[in-house]
Amino acid sequence: MTVQVWSSTVDAVAVSREADAWLSAVLGHDVRLVYMPDDGVRDADARFSPDTRV
Repeated sequence: MTVQVWSSTVDAVAVSREADAWLSAVLGHDVRLVYMPDDGVRDADARFSPDTRV
């Protein structure tokens, strides 16, 4: 799946439906918990990261 992180669109992996349900209940909104895999790449704004890679 792809997700929006600030102004970047990146690939992400869903954690689990159980995690989604728990976090949604805690936050009071329907949400999905995802993570960026180790091979994922997100370029950063050069103002905040000298080599622009995170």
